[in-house]
Amino acid sequence: MANKEKKVSNQKNRYLTINFNNEFIKVCEVSKTNKGLVVHKAFSIPTPARAYRDGVIRDRNAIAKELTIVLQRHGITTTNVIFTISSTKIATKEVIIPYVAPKKIASIIRMNATEYFPVNIDEYIIESSVLEVIENPDNKKDKKLKLMVAAVPDKMIEEYYDFSSTMGFKIIAIDYLGNSTLQLLKLQSEVDSSIMIQIENDSTIISVFEKDVLQLQRTVPYGKTMIVNAVMERRKIFNYDVALDILQKEQLIHPSFDGDEITESLKFLISNVSRIMDYQVSRNSNKPIEKAYIVGNATYILGLEELFQNSLNAPVESISFLKGVAADKKTYVEETTLTTYIANIGAVIAPINFVPHAISDTKKNSSTEFDQMKLVLGVAVVAAALLIIIPMVKMNVAKKEMEDAKTRLDGIKSIEGVMAEYSVSKANYDDVNTFRLMTVNNDDVICQFISDMEEAMPQGVQIKEMAVSDGVVTLKGEAFNKYAIAKFVQQVKTIDNVVSVFDYEIKEQVDDNFNLVAEFTFSCSFVNMELLMDTLSETQNGTSADSATAN
Repeated sequence: MANKEKKVSNQKNRYLTINFNNEFIKVCEVSKTNKGLVVHKAFSIPTPARAYRDGVIRDRNAIAKELTIVLQRHGITTTNVIFTISSTKIATKEVIIPYVAPKKIASIIRMNATEYFPVNIDEYIIESSVLEVIENPDNKKDKKLKLMVAAVPDKMIEEYYDFSSTMGFKIIAIDYLGNSTLQLLKLQSEVDSSIMIQIENDSTIISVFEKDVLQLQRTVPYGKTMIVNAVMERRKIFNYDVALDILQKEQLIHPSFDGDEITESLKFLISNVSRIMDYQVSRNSNKPIEKAYIVGNATYILGLEELFQNSLNAPVESISFLKGVAADKKTYVEETTLTTYIANIGAVIAPINFVPHAISDTKKNSSTEFDQMKLVLGVAVVAAALLIIIPMVKMNVAKKEMEDAKTRLDGIKSIEGVMAEYSVSKANYDDVNTFRLMTVNNDDVICQFISDMEEAMPQGVQIKEMAVSDGVVTLKGEAFNKYAIAKFVQQVKTIDNVVSVFDYEIKEQVDDNFNLVAEFTFSCSFVNMELLMDTLSETQNGTSADSATAN
């Protein structure tokens, strides 16, 4: 049994990471352990034609079809997904702000967003991550925060949520390639000052580190595809994979730029890397870059490392194995292939989570509406309490009179006057108690019911309408799928004061964006347990008193 529980727990810690680019979809199944990250599965599939371009999902059904097939083929059932996006539409900027508490960073970024990015901020999602805390050596209290601020089009992120709904995924985070790469690459350097050159298919991410702190990061639009295209043109080859295979078996790249067409295809890339290195050294003349690392899809191209070595003013090394990352031997993942999945693996460490405005606003509105509802209910409860307290005081007085009369009656049963007095007191008590019971009902506990229902509501379920009448509440809403609704109904049944759930109906509709949405309606009845107990108590006391009187 212990082994079984351990297996289930490990499954919960696994994440499906997906990185799209124009040519391939990279997929990894990764888990976090105390010793680091473990990659259980890693594979790539061709991106369906015209289904994806520059970060934008154009045909989610085509991608979903291909991805579903390959996930089933690899036996992957993990649904907790982290996306990492590569796109020229994503804008980033390094900024420095005064040192503030983490919860205040977002408000400062929103306030100054128009200064960071010359775009319509309402159409973008703005998020940030802390790069380092800058301390003043002369004044320890004078601290600042260095942030990486990223802006992503809201509509782009919405498409990933729509895609996840189609696939049945639960989104843990949506990150961007720069941050995902940063989280893993900063663990790889062995020197104090280094530059990481991550060559992807369509672009290259150039990151400068001081120890494990990012100092500068730039993305240039030159990648492995340039070299492959040069080979295809030279050799008159029309197959990308064939040309790539030739580059990995034949050294077509010369040690220096000598006019060779294939070698010259790297000139723009290397000149950009050299320019960034010069800029970094000019800013920090006392900290020259000690080493350059090449990592990513192009590390296995013969001659590439030697050309970089002869063109840059620093030693160059290709990274073949990733520190802090292990391959799952049981699933036959080779560690040498993991360098091509840096963004997928790094996305698990500390992703920036972009959330569409529609979803974040819904959460805020739901919270605000719930607070307003609690305020209204609070006022109603106070008013009801006043109506209850006044008759309760009278009831206690009448009850005391009835008990006193009953005591005298027990002591002097022969006196009919005392009996008559007792009857009058009991009648007064019954009248007052009946009035008290009329002032309370099952709806008095609606506030507690809503609070319990909110805790029981699974992610993805939204309540659109709610009607309450004397302990019966009718709920209408929608969710991503029927399973979330079924889980919600089951959770409602477990609420303490819910008696029954009935008249539930679930149906699926297609919205204006052709997304499948599950709509539901159901009712449940709940009781005021305190009122129920008081009623039962009064019934029992009344029966006992009547029996005693009759005797």
